[in-house]
Amino acid sequence: MTKMMNLAILLDNEEIFLWEYQVLDELLNSGLANFNVIIKNDKKSNDVRHNHYSLFYIFHEKLDRYLYKKEFDFDKKVNITNRLSTTPLINLTIETLVEGQINTNINNIHNYDLDFIINFGKAPVKKELANACKYGILTYNIGNYSNYDITPSCYWEVVNNMFEIEVVIRLFNKEYEKEIEIFRTGILPHSNSINLSRNSSYKLASLLIPRIISGIHLNGNAYIEELKRNFNYDEELSGFTGYKAPSSVKAFSNLISVFNRFIAYRFWYHYTGYWSLIYKLNDKNELFPSNPGTFKTLKAPKGTFWADPFVISRDKHHYIFVEEYIYKTGKGHISVLKLDEKGVLLNCERILEKLYHLSYPHIFEHGGEYYMIPETGSNKTIELYKCTSFPNKWVFVRNIMENISSRDTTVFYYNNKWWLFTSIIELTTTTLSFNELFLYYSNDLFSSDWISHPENPIVSDHKVSRPAGKIFIKDNKIYRPSQDCSGIYGKALNINQIIKLTENEYEEIPVKKIEPNWNKKVKGTHTYNSNDKITVMDVFTERKRINSRN
Repeated sequence: MTKMMNLAILLDNEEIFLWEYQVLDELLNSGLANFNVIIKNDKKSNDVRHNHYSLFYIFHEKLDRYLYKKEFDFDKKVNITNRLSTTPLINLTIETLVEGQINTNINNIHNYDLDFIINFGKAPVKKELANACKYGILTYNIGNYSNYDITPSCYWEVVNNMFEIEVVIRLFNKEYEKEIEIFRTGILPHSNSINLSRNSSYKLASLLIPRIISGIHLNGNAYIEELKRNFNYDEELSGFTGYKAPSSVKAFSNLISVFNRFIAYRFWYHYTGYWSLIYKLNDKNELFPSNPGTFKTLKAPKGTFWADPFVISRDKHHYIFVEEYIYKTGKGHISVLKLDEKGVLLNCERILEKLYHLSYPHIFEHGGEYYMIPETGSNKTIELYKCTSFPNKWVFVRNIMENISSRDTTVFYYNNKWWLFTSIIELTTTTLSFNELFLYYSNDLFSSDWISHPENPIVSDHKVSRPAGKIFIKDNKIYRPSQDCSGIYGKALNINQIIKLTENEYEEIPVKKIEPNWNKKVKGTHTYNSNDKITVMDVFTERKRINSRN
């Protein structure tokens, strides 16, 4: 498919929210689509629902808006005619008459040869309208809350301190009896703001909707079928389907709870927590770490933390390469810990430092030499270094990629190709950094010409996307450690088995989850590396303002 797609917008009036305008703007700027017609819901559709919120809920909303009014903009109004001044507008009428007959002007919409209708209206989508375009009607929703539901979006996720806010895109076309889900992802709710959470959720639409339109533009119905398979469209969401707007009593109780949680955390804890290392000398060939509660602990000196451990064992020593973070400067560098064969820490040495933040020192061997790709996302590069004198002398080789906002790059050599996995932030706002896993490949490690995998992003779920250690092979199976960042950053570890890894296909399945449940003080773990002699992980604890060693 090479021609531009013909789109329409379904809305309630000519003034739309800023987040909707941003979706429209992205599509127009992409060169993928034309907007052939604006479809306006009739007055009866607009009045289909009436929201009646309690007094204290309204107070909570107003307080939230007052406190954070400079930090969100999703609900600002923009007149659509400023952008689509020459686009015709049709007032939609769908009226059921006696004996089930329908009076409608949808035949007029057929004349525009539409591929898609993007639904920004509040009314339930009508089957008759879905028949008026090739692929159907796309609707963007937060969780289980439809656009016309009476439950306030993001409210219960915030007050109940949920792990994530689910975001879904639904499709309704002539082949379906109801809307089906074709995409699902999740983001972290703001700890105490409903509107900042909404801002994040709606900002994401300007990335996701154009991406889906682009995928269908390139591959048609095959892409829709792939989305349906990938996102298990027939599964139930975990959102609050049965919840309604709270009563005044419940809203007041929720407001006090959110306020107390905010004050307590600000009073007792620092924003940046404390990471330390745990390790175990391997006495048997375990596939994955078992019982981390029996591991020994390595703690960084006062004023610092150690995280993102990678390990190499040689010459009867274990060398653990880490991010060493300095609280005072708010910046990390790469250090190496030297342990003897019994696991006793001998020394710690700083080996790589830049003007920008360094972390995640991905160490690997190639051609009898050691190489490192540290995280250098704050410099918008992916950098390759070579070891000239192990373990402490490293020289810059080249930038593998530039002008890229990526995290935790991990390379893997397989089937005579280098595969580069990296977590890229395509959308960064004051309220949202949305990480997804992207895959690239090359025949040459030292190339700057890496080919993007056609299924990118290969993982869009923050519970499993971000890399968490080297990719490894055991018993002829490939495993990729990843982070679970739902609820808090670095909450838990996943081990995923890679089922397909080719130039055209990628597939993985989760096989094990490592949660920080062996100690109540441990709140997270987000990097795992191992060899036949030692296993090492990092663990996160909250850093109290009073009596904190750091």
